[in-house]
Amino acid sequence: MEHIGHDERRISFEVTGSGEPIVMLPPGASPAPVWRDVAKVLGRRWRTVAINFSGYGDTESFLDSRPMQLDDEAEAVFAVLANFPEPAHIVGHSYGGAVALRCCLTQPERIRSLILIEPAAYPILDESGDTELSTEVKRVNAEFVARVQAGQPALAFKDFYNYYNQSAHGWDKLPERLRNGLLSGVSTVAVGLEAIHECPTSLADCERIEQPTVLLRGEKTDPVHGALTDLLAKTIPGARHDVVSGAGHMLSLTHPHAVAGVIERHAERMRAG
Repeated sequence: MEHIGHDERRISFEVTGSGEPIVMLPPGASPAPVWRDVAKVLGRRWRTVAINFSGYGDTESFLDSRPMQLDDEAEAVFAVLANFPEPAHIVGHSYGGAVALRCCLTQPERIRSLILIEPAAYPILDESGDTELSTEVKRVNAEFVARVQAGQPALAFKDFYNYYNQSAHGWDKLPERLRNGLLSGVSTVAVGLEAIHECPTSLADCERIEQPTVLLRGEKTDPVHGALTDLLAKTIPGARHDVVSGAGHMLSLTHPHAVAGVIERHAERMRAG
């Protein structure tokens, strides 16, 4: 794991391979090593740079007195990218996808292309007119944050996990080691959710994206992330839309070879012009 200093705190990231950079931004509740199986495939021909977000791994939490914003996460990504002179391909999964959008919208000249894996850009559901789904996801996420703030982390994660994994007993079936790992970062997840719901990204912003873009989703993902992925695939000009057969929302973990294949084919198309 490598480190840089940014905004009076430490940012950590993991580099694999060499050559043109592919920056990988993890989903919520996940550190940079979640990408290792994908990086093993890509690292044979590309330089992968997996970044830990605020509060994950060796990256220190956001320090300002004001609430953290997604643009603060994007600024940390650009601080890492300063080590690589050429524009980078950005891969973002879920929370990482929402941050990847901010990277592209705030400093597009530094982004060569986007691969968005079920991006958690929840506020755009309001704009789409899907008020029922938008209301539901706001309720689920607000309940998670409220329970964390009330000192009920296990209850917060149980309902949150079961909702997004479409399983009434999914949390209870998780091995204790995995449950404890998720619970150890529960406050960081809550901060990220609040940042997402305060994010200004709009459909009009996405309509102006000029970078070649791929939208990737799991065939069996939850309705929220499936709807968001399909919506952005229709909104971002010229976007490709791929589906990983049999996969749910956590496809970067459960189907790493399929995800790596989509990323590599996209990067090869870009290399070929």
